[in-house]
Amino acid sequence: MADITGRDRQILIKALAYAIASIESLPPLRQEANDCADMKRILEEMVGSDQELARVTASVRRHLFPELPS
Repeated sequence: MADITGRDRQILIKALAYAIASIESLPPLRQEANDCADMKRILEEMVGSDQELARVTASVRRHLFPELPS
């Protein structure tokens, strides 16, 4: 896949993190568990390090859910 913006990887990582956080915030019966699990696997492979994964996840959660403690 061509790098269209020069930041495609970063955009895809952030998009996956937002999708995962959004799905996980739904009531359990509405969560798409298989899709979410696959998204997590893809995100983990794309990010590559536990520290970066934690940073991206925390950033997205702070943005989506500012009322929650970080």
